Amino acid sequence: MGRLLLHLQALRARLIGAIVLIALGLSLGLSSIQPVFASDLQEVAPPGAAQQLSKALGQRQPQLELLSPSDGSLLPDGPWTLKLRLSDWPLVQSNDFGPGPHLVIQQDNEAPIRIFEAPSGTNSIEIPMAALTPGSHRLSAYAALPWGEAVANRKARGNWRFQRLAANPQALPAPNSPQLVAVPSPQLAAGYPVPINWFLVDAPLQNLKPDDAHWRLRLSLDGAASLLQQEDPLWLAPLDPGSHALGLELLDGNGTPLGAPFNSLMQELKVPPRSVAPPAMFKNQLQPEELEALLNPNYQSAKPEPVVAPEPVVELVVEPEPVVEPEPVIAPEPVVEPETVENGEES
Repeated sequence: MGRLLLHLQALRARLIGAIVLIALGLSLGLSSIQPVFASDLQEVAPPGAAQQLSKALGQRQPQLELLSPSDGSLLPDGPWTLKLRLSDWPLVQSNDFGPGPHLVIQQDNEAPIRIFEAPSGTNSIEIPMAALTPGSHRLSAYAALPWGEAVANRKARGNWRFQRLAANPQALPAPNSPQLVAVPSPQLAAGYPVPINWFLVDAPLQNLKPDDAHWRLRLSLDGAASLLQQEDPLWLAPLDPGSHALGLELLDGNGTPLGAPFNSLMQELKVPPRSVAPPAMFKNQLQPEELEALLNPNYQSAKPEPVVAPEPVVELVVEPEPVVEPEPVIAPEPVVEPETVENGEES
């Protein structure tokens, strides 16, 4: 595959491989590079679905432009708004199939902001940003494939500097010096290949002639390490569920760590349990409907929406209150007065 620096692949024994690496390092003056074993990091082919998506999106020519604030601006305290223009690049997130192509915003070493949706009818995007701490800051943005890989077209990437309160040049790499930008994946899956992506800013071209090395990248994963000398994406063998340590360190042509800010990074790769269904980009093959759903922001499923039967209307029957018959009125018995005997009738 030609992307991992594999020295004498035919040698299977690690001891022989280490001797060859040391001899090669000495011949190139790379005495400070420790031997690494490329066999510890097994490169595999990308999933078939990822290859389908990459081929389909490879026909596009995305371009990214900073609208405001301008590069090098001194920003006020408080939240601010980043305005970008992204052309010829869809922004898609499918509820059924997972992440599609998107836009990534990364400030310093903070967690990336992923944009999966743009206002309809325009390619201008406004991103609300949190307040900056005092000093200088680096902000990177790039069009990304569904698994996070930055588009190879450099016109689809941007790298800018902003300040708040006052500039602090020591917090940023020197202008026009190589800078490393790590590109994490938005989602991983247990039992499936792992995408490892990164790109360089202001790095000179190399390997145009023999002994023309200007930089190296030391890649480590859970203690296994290798050296890379090409800015190419990688897919590594599946990882078990859990957390894994990914280290990226940029070296100069002599194998010395550059040591500038952002050029030595450590990331945590979180692989979910096997019970979590993987997104569609990890499949062996995408069906036409799945491919369309991950590439077209205006996709509408051809499947009819299920008809929900209306709930039965329950009529409320109000029973009349029972009529209470009045109790009969009983007339009082007449009062019989005793008879009166008059005295004149006595004999």
